[in-house]
Amino acid sequence: MTPPFETDIELLKLARQVLADSGYRVQDSMCDDIYYVIAEDTDNVVAVTAMLEGGDLIAVEPVLGRALIERLSDTRVGAKRWDGYVILLTSATPTSETSQGLFDLAYNLINVRRLIRVRVKPTIADVARSLRPVLPLTVAVSEAVLTDPLASLAERMRESLVTAAVSSAMTAFRASDPGDEFDREAIDSNRDELEAELDE
Repeated sequence: MTPPFETDIELLKLARQVLADSGYRVQDSMCDDIYYVIAEDTDNVVAVTAMLEGGDLIAVEPVLGRALIERLSDTRVGAKRWDGYVILLTSATPTSETSQGLFDLAYNLINVRRLIRVRVKPTIADVARSLRPVLPLTVAVSEAVLTDPLASLAERMRESLVTAAVSSAMTAFRASDPGDEFDREAIDSNRDELEAELDE
């Protein structure tokens, strides 16, 4: 008899949302009392679950692996060529005994790939980071971001800081001559602005 596993419903719902928002067709499923989501796009088919206990990831992986292999071998889907991923999420920190088992599982490449993520926060951003290997590439914000590393850095900083402070810091940096000493006063002033913004 299969012992009861405690699904992290909140984390699983977030994973479902991230996949759906990224263009996957998602379907809720259950097998052996294990709730999971099966999701497909043009490139991948993934089976995702989330457990409250890190040790349960090892126990539920074979069930998801079988479900995924069945889906990949379904002849009704025609000649699709997919990569298959079993994705196991938990917000828990694994014990020392569990860590080795999870490590071994992550490097088991038989039949399907396995992505194992621990200490996942129940936020869209953290779940999206955990699922990044199977998500489509995002469209660049501008052509400059593709060619200018400083523009890319500024774009990332604007996501969490005040735009004016980021613009001021970038202007001061770009105005400095690479051969000269940096204008320490301007840099310190911009650093203080950014630190004050982070403290708010």
